[in-house]
Amino acid sequence: MPYLMKKGFLYDLEDSFDILMDYRIIFIGEEHESRVSHQAELTILKGLAERDSNLVLALEMFERDVQDVLGAYLIGKISEKNFLSRLALGQTTWRITGPLLSLRRRRESQ
Repeated sequence: MPYLMKKGFLYDLEDSFDILMDYRIIFIGEEHESRVSHQAELTILKGLAERDSNLVLALEMFERDVQDVLGAYLIGKISEKNFLSRLALGQTTWRITGPLLSLRRRRESQ
C-alpha cells in the first residue's frame, strides 16, 4: 500500500507537502460544487508551489481548443475580463477555478 494511504495515520500539513514532493505526478480529486474541496485544492497547490517553482497545474475542464486563450491569460497577455468572455465561463465555475488560475498567473508573470 502506498505510504500516504496507511489507515489511521495523520500527517501534519507541512509534512504532507514534503512527502508529496517525492512524487512526479499528484492527482487531486474534488467535488465540483464544494467550496471546501476547492479551498483544499488551493491550499495544496500553494504548499507545493512554495516548494517547486516549476510546478505544473493541469485542469481537466480546459480542453485543447481553449489552450491558447488559457495560456495568454496565464502569462498576462489578456485581461481576466477578456479571458472570461472568450471562454464563456459561468460565475460558479470562475468562483471555483479562479483562485487556482490566479495563483498560477501570478507565478507566470514573475
